[in-house]
Amino acid sequence: MTGLTRYLAPMNAHTSSSSSPSTVDPRPLVAKSIALAGDIIGEVHPSQMGNPTPCGTFTVHQLLGHLLGALDRITVVGRNVENPFGRPEHFEPSDGDWAGAWHEFAREEEAAWADPATLTRPTMLPWAAESGALALRSYVAEFTAHTWDLAQATDQNPAWDDEVLAMSLDVMREILPAAGRQEMFDAIRATMPKEMRGGPNAYAPAIAIAGDAPLIDQLIAHIGRNPA
Repeated sequence: MTGLTRYLAPMNAHTSSSSSPSTVDPRPLVAKSIALAGDIIGEVHPSQMGNPTPCGTFTVHQLLGHLLGALDRITVVGRNVENPFGRPEHFEPSDGDWAGAWHEFAREEEAAWADPATLTRPTMLPWAAESGALALRSYVAEFTAHTWDLAQATDQNPAWDDEVLAMSLDVMREILPAAGRQEMFDAIRATMPKEMRGGPNAYAPAIAIAGDAPLIDQLIAHIGRNPA
């Protein structure tokens, strides 16, 4: 989330790759996470664009642009013809139709990953050793967390899917362990371009929560947001 996602994954590529079910097709859950995000985006009112969100310093407007950027990026990964991190991190529809843009980007993402061969092919991401399936799993987690951010900022209650939440929680536990998080952040920021090092941090120390709490609350607490 925000620009840190690209730096988190390379540092955890070995852990993620060795412990993840890379043979499982994540595309149905990707589709569900994208569809739910689209539902929430469609209910955002123009008057809410300046609202703060739980994601760093992003406003609703900025988070919408970031979400479109993330959806575009995973589409480019699936196409496997250009560097996904050469793409803009934020998009904004010229006509102001955020929901329409999201649905169009979603159709492009689905087409980019239609061939099952994309799931076993090494991705064109900086760490390069992970399969397409593992890359997709990480974006399920990103879309889910940001859907929560957007819903919180616009007073919405998403209809969460337990399978999507379970995968998202597994992914975030793999790539963002609760222990040693600050040391990880320091190391990540050392690898960033100088102009990004002072930017917003999408993650914070994990918040303790009951093991039988709802999955969405467990996910949000793990990435350092307060689910209350």
